[in-house]
Amino acid sequence: MLVSGPYNFTDLENFMNAIRYVSIAILALVLSVSAYAETKTIILEKKNGDGTGGWNSVYEYHQETADGGSNHRLICSDPGHSVCAWSVLPRAVLINYAEGQIASGILSGTHTQVSQGMVYFVEWSASDANNYRIVETQTGTAGPGAGDELD
Repeated sequence: MLVSGPYNFTDLENFMNAIRYVSIAILALVLSVSAYAETKTIILEKKNGDGTGGWNSVYEYHQETADGGSNHRLICSDPGHSVCAWSVLPRAVLINYAEGQIASGILSGTHTQVSQGMVYFVEWSASDANNYRIVETQTGTAGPGAGDELD
């Protein structure tokens, strides 16, 4: 059957064109959502700890990125009397999980959790419970507060 008008398309050709346009629209939607995904990176490092719980140097750093994400870093090194703690909390979701794994003797690993449109990924490596590096990455579009119930 031919479609009326100046063009001679069959029903199958019209259907295929419609599918093509719908596919392009879906692809554009997916790309636009992923273009607005924010990434937050949180790094916690403890170096040269002696088990006394105090630290000589505590360095904290926070930076907002152009894409709406952020970078946060807390580095504690060498024995001393300072507490290794965030003065500005970056809403870490899986840092405590990784610290628990290290305390249990699992000195390296990864873990992923998904909640409310956010993907939370943590990777850790340690030589012992006083010397480790944990990197948590949060990616998604859920907005502020998403995943707070996970911590």
